[in-house]
Amino acid sequence: MHAFRHVALQILSAQKSGFAVSDALRDRILYGDVVGMVLAVLAIFAIRTRARYAVPLVWLFVAATILDLVDSMVGGVREGLLGQASGVTWLILTFYVPLLWTSLGLIVWQLLRRRLEPLD
Repeated sequence: MHAFRHVALQILSAQKSGFAVSDALRDRILYGDVVGMVLAVLAIFAIRTRARYAVPLVWLFVAATILDLVDSMVGGVREGLLGQASGVTWLILTFYVPLLWTSLGLIVWQLLRRRLEPLD
């Protein structure tokens, strides 16, 4: 789910098509999602290879994602973005973002529940 956060790049074409998002918020959304995507892919690779740094990397991913999603949510509410979203932007805000929050909660739950289990 988080490895495909590059869908946030769609905000560039949405902004050109009239989606009234400020450049500052657009950039925060883009950079946050790209960093989250890179961390997610690195974490998947680290877990698959059973690297010692896998769990700390997943926690770093969780922290970065929480910061990004909260910042984007607050900025989106301030600018009233959900009310003006349409098309693909509406789909992302209505379905994909809640899935990101849900999967993030499940990741944290698994990290806490399995904190004493080795990766081996």
